[in-house]
Amino acid sequence: MSNAPWQQQPNWPPTQPSRFGDDLQPIKAELIQPSGGGGRGCFVALLLAGGCLAFLAMVGVGVYLGFQNSSSTAVARQLSVDESLALAREAFNNFDATVDPTANLSAEQAAEWREIGSFFRHVERTAIKKDSTALGELIDDRRMLQRIDDTGRLIGWNTLDRVNLRKSLRDPHIEEFWAHFVLVNMVTPDDAAETRIVHAFGYNEEKSEQAEFRFWLAKRQEDWKIYDWQRFDIGMPESEEWSYRADYYDDPRMKLYEAFATKMVESDGYSASGELDKAKQALRRANPTGSPREFLDRGWLLLGYRWRLLGDDKEGMRCFDQIKDPAQTPGVHIGRFYTHFVSNDWEAALKESDGYEALVGLTPDLLRSKAEALSNLGRTDEAVAANRRLLRMEPENPSTVAELLVLAPEETAAEVTQWLERQSSPLESAESLVNHVAWREQGGIAMRFLESFVREKAGDSAQAAALAARIAENEGDLPKAAENFRLAAERETDATKRSGYDYNYVSVMARLGRVLEAYEHGSNQSETFNSIVWQYEESEIELSDDEFAKLVARHRELHPDNASGLYRAAQLRMAENDLAEAERLLREGISKLTESDKEEFIDDELQTALQSLLARTGRAVEAYESVSVGGENGEDADVVAFEQLADTLSNSDRWTDLDLLIQRHRAKHADDPMLHYYEGQLRVRQERWFEATAALRRGRDLLDEEDYRHNLFGFLLAQAALNGGNWQQFYAEETDKPRAFNHLCQAFRSRGDLENWRQVRDRHRQLFPWDNELLRQDAEAARQDRDDTKFLEVSDKLIKSSDRAWEVNTLREQRLIAFVRSGQFDAARRAAAEQSPSETWKVDALIAASQGDHAVALPLAMKYAEREDRAYEFYQNDLDASLFMRPEYRPLHEQHPIARIYYAVEDQWLLTTSEPPRLNREQVEQAVRAVFGETFRITATSDDERPDSTQSPLFIIEAIAAAEGVSPSGSRWFVQAHARPIGCSLLDAIEYPDIRIACQQSRGYLV
Repeated sequence: MSNAPWQQQPNWPPTQPSRFGDDLQPIKAELIQPSGGGGRGCFVALLLAGGCLAFLAMVGVGVYLGFQNSSSTAVARQLSVDESLALAREAFNNFDATVDPTANLSAEQAAEWREIGSFFRHVERTAIKKDSTALGELIDDRRMLQRIDDTGRLIGWNTLDRVNLRKSLRDPHIEEFWAHFVLVNMVTPDDAAETRIVHAFGYNEEKSEQAEFRFWLAKRQEDWKIYDWQRFDIGMPESEEWSYRADYYDDPRMKLYEAFATKMVESDGYSASGELDKAKQALRRANPTGSPREFLDRGWLLLGYRWRLLGDDKEGMRCFDQIKDPAQTPGVHIGRFYTHFVSNDWEAALKESDGYEALVGLTPDLLRSKAEALSNLGRTDEAVAANRRLLRMEPENPSTVAELLVLAPEETAAEVTQWLERQSSPLESAESLVNHVAWREQGGIAMRFLESFVREKAGDSAQAAALAARIAENEGDLPKAAENFRLAAERETDATKRSGYDYNYVSVMARLGRVLEAYEHGSNQSETFNSIVWQYEESEIELSDDEFAKLVARHRELHPDNASGLYRAAQLRMAENDLAEAERLLREGISKLTESDKEEFIDDELQTALQSLLARTGRAVEAYESVSVGGENGEDADVVAFEQLADTLSNSDRWTDLDLLIQRHRAKHADDPMLHYYEGQLRVRQERWFEATAALRRGRDLLDEEDYRHNLFGFLLAQAALNGGNWQQFYAEETDKPRAFNHLCQAFRSRGDLENWRQVRDRHRQLFPWDNELLRQDAEAARQDRDDTKFLEVSDKLIKSSDRAWEVNTLREQRLIAFVRSGQFDAARRAAAEQSPSETWKVDALIAASQGDHAVALPLAMKYAEREDRAYEFYQNDLDASLFMRPEYRPLHEQHPIARIYYAVEDQWLLTTSEPPRLNREQVEQAVRAVFGETFRITATSDDERPDSTQSPLFIIEAIAAAEGVSPSGSRWFVQAHARPIGCSLLDAIEYPDIRIACQQSRGYLV
């Protein structure tokens, strides 16, 4: 073998595109580089292996003759950059998928086109399977080697080196965008009559993104093979890249490029596993500076692509700005385009799309985004022209048709009608267009046009009624909308579509306050009942307790055997503490289950509810033995049931029952880690600290190292140590002291025990002064003490050492507040400018508001909220929670209500207080009742009793924080809405002035 093995193929590092999808892995093939002395290493290796000279001579001659045969194969010449781009522009800019590609071809050429189309379907299937061996069989390695040789960069390579190179060519890297192809055109070059040059759009497997390609094909025997290809955004053809690697094989500059590439591949691995902080760290160490000039721009492009993929447009743009020759790497225009696009800089984005179009021609994705930019700038005629061109490229795309209809309904009505008539199901296609235009501000005329089309086609269809309903809803005619949704459900035969119409019908009737009437007149009462209950439990519609009870009673009267009705009736009985009747109903419901109930998971709800009820009535062991929960075939049912029952018992302080359950579970699953966890909970409750610690350590030892439950055990161990007064001993005995330190800090902070929190930090600092967790705890302590000087000092160190992107971002936000609070306004502005231009608006708004200049603060806050869609950053600011609750900011609340962040709060705990002792509970109760009536009440819920949003739908997450005797980090308060206020899931309540003022005076802020 040659003495210089080459581990990477030429398109390594993976050409992962910024805007594109997942990582492309490096090639496994081994390319043998030319050795010194004409390949002496190969012959020495064979001789050492014991081969005889005669055999060696015969093999050498055979290989040489085989190579000579391949060298006479005609291939197309290498094109100059200008020639290559001109050919690409002609293909991509003139592409029209509505025209028959064989119309102007001879019969022979048309047959070839169809053959090549079939060939690319084969390539697609192979690429999707990621079968590099099968893909290698589709490569003409002889012609590809000839094309590399024609560059003149293989001079000095001996025969066996070339043979080994051919071997590498048969192990190609699988491009992400080879999963689907749209062929654009076919060209026969003048200098290679057997070659066909094919231009194509290549798509990823999800067909969500694409890139532009050129392929060189020729027949080998009777089959088409690829002997070169080029992806235009990243530059040169595959063969040319191979040739440059050959030219630089022993050059230190190539070693630098390979080291750079290794860091990118490392980053890709972290990205694929979701470790984005480590991925960014690897990219920070990647730098193509010093690489061969032919690879330098490409290196910056690939690095910029990856930074954009990781969400850092600033770093991405820094990389793109290093690129000297966009003609060699046109993708720089794509990277810059999307960077400007996401920041709403439409003019700058259009400049970049024009740059790419002038070099290569636009992809459908780029053209679609260009059309959107034109529309946003009010250049409607140009946007219409761009969408028409896009529709020629993707003639079956309904979103483009909808865009045309919205932009110019009268001008495009005829062509939209023609498009609808061409579809296999015009009515369904029209309904699809409705989904694209209904939400648009300018969509009214388009909706009317579609309604007219559907009514003309089938006036009594479900689609016609649904479309009439959508229009009426958009125009505010809710009674008409409800009636038409009901008609649509009545006419629809497809169960899934009917369910959707039913859902809309219930939703509109709820807005009219006529939910019970909706049930009575629903097309299918059981389906309508389930729809009402689901929307009620998800807080999407308003129902009082009395109305809900009447609904359930009516459904039980009409459908006594319906399992869902039995389950809801049981829920009501449990709320009234009629547990015997609730149990009877649950057992009856389980006996009446149908297959459709199982599809709706009613069976799980019934069994889980019965299990909980049995636990509440002292029959936990019975529930454990009899209730089927968990694994599909019951294999882990008792393990799952044990955890659910143990949680129920510990949360309701039924410790004797928990002890019995633990004993029963130990007999069957002594190796279940959670058995020991709940035993630890029980011993903590009994103040048997030594036994609690022993049980928890036994359970923890059964966990895998990466098991997320380590934190669960660790925190309870720390709590046991604190309660037992021996946290120092616990810390000394733990082998993983950084983890033990973290858990102790959590425990001290949760109790508000600041002195011991300080002591454990001091002790840990003596042993592990380098532990980042120390910096985290010191920063949090300084922040809680509002020691801005200390916080700014510590947070600066933590930002420099942290590998957690979310932590760095949070610290930067907190530093802005510290700068403003300490009067360091210029420092705050500089720190904000380093993050993004819009951050300076936020900081200036905070500065103005803190100085009482609300007239200046309001427009800045509005501008930031409009651009970033993050008004909640003002509502939850740490500077002063009441600042942006003032009446002066009513326009901000009206334009960007607090409701906007509802779905961003995973556990739906929205509001707490910075200083709970200041809470005026009586005032909050009065404010709530003034709005919603006397049926409201406020209840406390501890941190360990988080409400399940689907099982506890009555909780309207509201501002109201701790009561007397509760520590600052303790319980949250909720307004429990028995009267079901309108839109409670959208937190309309917080927008009532009385409640807002109550929140303000209790210093409530969003979390």
